Amino acid sequence: MKEILIVDDHRILLDSLREIISTKRKDFRIYTLYNPEEAIPFLESNVIDLVILDINMPELNGFELCREINISFPAVKILAMSMYSNHSIVQQMLKNGANGYILKNTSPATLLESINSVLSGKMQIDPAIHFKKRTATTTLPDLTRREKQILRLIAREKTSVEISDTLQISVHTVESHRKNLLQKFDVKSSVGLIKLALQNDLI
Repeated sequence: MKEILIVDDHRILLDSLREIISTKRKDFRIYTLYNPEEAIPFLESNVIDLVILDINMPELNGFELCREINISFPAVKILAMSMYSNHSIVQQMLKNGANGYILKNTSPATLLESINSVLSGKMQIDPAIHFKKRTATTTLPDLTRREKQILRLIAREKTSVEISDTLQISVHTVESHRKNLLQKFDVKSSVGLIKLALQNDLI
């Protein structure tokens, strides 16, 4: 049984999300909070696997709450949910520790797919959100053409074997590139790698 907490200051949306998720997935136990200030005390008293978090809330905005949850409860996954598709807002939520970002007008199927993806440790961005290409130079690590190819395939959740078949290189070579990418971005997992790549418009 997966324990999911939904935090949103719109009661109708809370009820709708609970109905959609609980109807489709009997193995999910759903909790809802209308007041975001109750989220941290709730997490202190309950073991939660995933928080679905609204961004625009009056008492405590989602950016602050996301950062606080990420610091205090690092094992808890966070799926941001918002009406905003603005690139900078998505980046800020990812920077604050969100594992995924979906839009409030997303379909029930995409919502459930996003929940499953985040719970399995993957990064999930709503397919309706399109990141712009970076035009200014930054202090990002220098990537080879092959590393960029592999990074894009990792972002598409391809396994090393699948990347090997796609690029016609050995699995060992793929693993070496993957290791180099983790070192260059100074992250410990593919999830962290994808998060930084998204934040810097690399994929």
